[in-house]
Amino acid sequence: MTEDEAETVAAHAAQCVWGARRSWGPVMRYGRLFTPGTDVGGGHPMIPAWAGKNAYRRAVESGLVYAEGYARRPSGITHYSAWCLEGETVVDPGFREPGTAYFGVALRSGFMRRFHDAQRSDHGSDMFSYVFIGPYEEMRPPLDPAADIVAGLGRDIPSRVRDWALTADRPPGADRVAPDWVLDELLRFPERGHLSTQPRRPRPRSSRRPGTNGARLGPMDAVQFGPREDLGYRRPPSPPPSKTYGAGACPKCCSSTPSSPKALLSATSTCSPR
Repeated sequence: MTEDEAETVAAHAAQCVWGARRSWGPVMRYGRLFTPGTDVGGGHPMIPAWAGKNAYRRAVESGLVYAEGYARRPSGITHYSAWCLEGETVVDPGFREPGTAYFGVALRSGFMRRFHDAQRSDHGSDMFSYVFIGPYEEMRPPLDPAADIVAGLGRDIPSRVRDWALTADRPPGADRVAPDWVLDELLRFPERGHLSTQPRRPRPRSSRRPGTNGARLGPMDAVQFGPREDLGYRRPPSPPPSKTYGAGACPKCCSSTPSSPKALLSATSTCSPR
């Protein structure tokens, strides 16, 4: 699992704990990681709000699988999105460059047709935006996970992270950031040998960023995390031992120096510079 993938899942998990379980819970419960591809663009317009429409159109036209969830852009921004799948590889028609991480749910074409038809107004207008979020909740057909989700695609995440996101109580405070153990668990989770070969970025010692008036970063910020050393920070290096000087000598002209400020003053006042 790459760092960008781990940060994407951690951001989504934090959003679920802080009150978004009702709409985004299905992505956290059934979501999997998919491999970024190079087939991008072609949607219109290519903006995040239209990612669902663009992905559905491409899926229908090309016979690909529609998937929906969280995506991370090369800029580091993580947002809700939708894309297509060719096998386990992402086809992203909604953006001009591929994302660096995709965590979502792959949905079968039969369910998507029923869902899309249910999202039409009385006048026939297409009101579809996304499956799991958006308005018109009363117009959404129910999801049967066993029949409507494409099983076996993508890479899994640790069950401990899923359980925390779906069952943990909302902690006090306004910081919507997953605990450090969540990111550590994700980064160390091996799944089919998909381990990052890239050197890990150092974790900042504080989640406060200069220039933000002390405001803490949220999961949507481009925070660069890395592993902690043995689940804790390194101790700062010990200061060098203090020197011991011989009494009665001057540091300006002698090989040894006084052992106290009083001795130094005495030696300096009586010494002639060489």
